[in-house]
This record gives sequence, structure tokens and C-alpha cells, in this order.
Amino acid sequence: MFRLAQFLGVLLIFTRCSSDASKEVILPPSDLIYASNQIEIVEGQKVSSLPPTIKGTKPFTFSMVSNPTTSQISIDNQGVVSVLENITAGTYKISVIVSNVAQSITFKDILTLHVKPKIVPVSNLTYMPNTVETTEGMMVSSPMPNVQGSSPITYTITTNPMTDQITVDGKGVISASNALKTGTYAVTVSAKNEAGSATISNAFTITVKAINIPPVLPSSLSYTPNKITTEQGKTMMSATPTISGTSPFSFSIVSTNTSNGNIAINANTGVVTASANTTIGTYNIDVNVRNTAGNVTFANALSIVVESPAMPTISFAKDVQPILQVCGSCHNFNTYTGAKGNINNILDRVQRPQGSAGFMPQGGTPLTKTQIDILKKWLDDGLKE
Repeated sequence: MFRLAQFLGVLLIFTRCSSDASKEVILPPSDLIYASNQIEIVEGQKVSSLPPTIKGTKPFTFSMVSNPTTSQISIDNQGVVSVLENITAGTYKISVIVSNVAQSITFKDILTLHVKPKIVPVSNLTYMPNTVETTEGMMVSSPMPNVQGSSPITYTITTNPMTDQITVDGKGVISASNALKTGTYAVTVSAKNEAGSATISNAFTITVKAINIPPVLPSSLSYTPNKITTEQGKTMMSATPTISGTSPFSFSIVSTNTSNGNIAINANTGVVTASANTTIGTYNIDVNVRNTAGNVTFANALSIVVESPAMPTISFAKDVQPILQVCGSCHNFNTYTGAKGNINNILDRVQRPQGSAGFMPQGGTPLTKTQIDILKKWLDDGLKE
């Protein structure tokens, strides 16, 4: 009886164990977690994630899909996601499918991969064409440059002959203002990105030419004053004349009413001079002006009057008495009082024709013009003693 009971007990235990094993619960995959759900790389890099943690009944099998689709992302049987170096820049959403005997579960967008473009240093900066010609008063710009390297790229002018008139914008376009004067301007440009910079000497040349305006004939020549009076023995210089037309001008004297080598003109300025040796007279001067358009003669452009030198103040004792001594034998003119009281009569008589009634000095040689002028000036000066 004991042995039978013992057998039945063992059978009961075995039966219970078999029943418990048949009732084991198989759990589907759940709670898939990667240590970081964001992966950032630069083009040309390889990267792999850490194995994820996951709940559920093992064993598991892993597969994946990416958006956008690419062959450069894969997953192994441990759930490790790997990215190859040939992947192109962009953002990829990765969904992982985990399967076991119970079920397949998709963990949508469980990983995000950010692939940044590879930063290529700036190089081969060129402008095509690299020169431009313009005229004064016109604005001008270069084309956009050709350049290799990763964006963003910034541009600066490192050698600028006219910093207030030549500029470069964010696209590398070089501009010159309409204030730029005639000349040639070579500009050195530097381009820079995160990887470095490149400087191109004389990258762009701007040539500004003068406006081609047809030359205009000389006109409106004018001297102020246009009549100059001087004394013999003194030099004379006119003012610089004003003139219209296209400069430069060349001046020459065509003629005067009396040939006189002592009157000359400055060929560059038009200033007329008369030397101290210029003889007494009036000179009406014709001036010829020449420029690239031709030449024009301006008749009577300037008049120069050369007079006798002004006499100093005349006195009786110094100037008049010696002249009137020739009249002393007949008249009492050699005294100041006698001469002063009779000056008008004296002037009348000394200017009469020789041999005529009342001519003085009677029977003598006529006074010279200079002597008569002295007597006249003595009268004009107030009959000074």
C-alpha cells in the first residue's frame, strides 16, 4: 500500500509540472529603446548605434525601413543600426520592425539620422569675365563669382583702391558707384566659410574712361578790363582772359594795328604783356585761340594805350624859371610874380608860329614841345613857387 501511494504521489507531481509548462506566456516585442534616438553625422562618416533594450519573449529578429529610402542604412540581428559613409546629406526617419514567435511590431520613427553636408573649404574663386569697362558717371557691377566650397560663403574686399566707392555684397557681386573717376581699379577679394578662406589677388578690375564729348570751338574770349592805359617806360600785364570751349587752349597774337615786337602773349594763359620799350600809341590786339576743335580769331580783343610818362609836379624855381630866362631881356617873366601873373599870355605867345605878331621869344628859337608842356603843367599844378 505504501509503495502504491508513493507512486501515485510522484505521478501527481509530474502531471502538475507538465500542465504548468504548457501554460507559459509568450510576450510580443515592446519598449524598444535606443540610448539616443538622434544620430548626427557629416557626409563621409560611418556610425553605428548601441544595441537597443527591448522587452518581450526572445529570440527577436530585426529589420528596418528608412524615409527616405536608402541602401546606406542597415540593421543587424542585435538591433544595431549602421550607417555607411556614402550616405548623402539629409534627415532620415528610421522605423525598426522587431519580430518574435508571438508577433511583429513596428516601432515607427524610433531613430532620426541627421546627415550634414561635408564642409568643403573655399577654392577656385573666379569672375568671368574678370574685367569691366565703364565711363565716368555710370554705375557698374561684376557678375556673380564662380566658387567651390560649402555654403554659406561670405565675401570681403581685402584690397580696395576706393573703399567708399567700390563694394561687394553677400553674393560676391562687386559694384562701383557713379562717383568713380577715370582710372583702373584692381580689387582683391576674400571668400570665407566654416572650413577656411581663400584670397584672390586682382580678382576683378574696373576701368573707368572719361566721357567722350566732342570738343567745342573757343568762344566768348574776354579781357577785364579790355582797355589798358599805361605810360611809356613801364611794363604792363593784362588779366587772364575768360573763354568758353574745350580746354586746353593755345593763344597767339594775330596782329596789332601797329607792328610792335614789345607786345607779347602767353601761349598757355592768354595774358598779354607790353614791355617798357613799347612806343607811345594805341594798340588794338587781335587774339587767335586754338584747341582740338579748331581755332578762332577774336578781333580787337584787347586795347593797349601807351602814353607819355606823367610829369612830376612842376615848380617855378626848378622848372619854369630856366625856360623863361630867354624872355628876361624883354619882359619881367623871370620872377615868380611876373611869370604867375602872365602865364596865360606867355602860353599864348610861345605857341604862335615863329615870326608871327606877338611870337615869343621875339627873334629867338621857339620853345620845344617839352618846354611848352612844362609851362602847361605848371599852370595845371597850381603855379607852385
